[in-house]
Amino acid sequence: MYVAWEKGHCAQLENYRHTEGEPPSDASSTLWMNVAPPILIVQMNRTKFDPTTGNGEKKQHMVPIEPVLNCHRFMYKNRLLVEQTRKTAEDMREYLKRMEQELLNYDNYTSKTT
Repeated sequence: MYVAWEKGHCAQLENYRHTEGEPPSDASSTLWMNVAPPILIVQMNRTKFDPTTGNGEKKQHMVPIEPVLNCHRFMYKNRLLVEQTRKTAEDMREYLKRMEQELLNYDNYTSKTT
């Protein structure tokens, strides 16, 4: 549920050029709430396009919806902490990728020497 909200309310642009001749930069936009809505209406897209057949196919997976949703991470007053936490999570994912690659390199090195 939280991931879907972020996908629908956060936009990332890479290599965005505001003015011709200026170097490109990354840009992002996030819609924040000041007040949580009393009612949340969810519309689920349960179809996926299959390029091999050219048809839509219905997704059958279960989507868990928690009985109580915590909207603190979408509130404007928490945006600095949320942005900092997102950056930390992104940095940790990058670190994990590097460590996995290092482990793979090490495994390849040790398998060649034995």
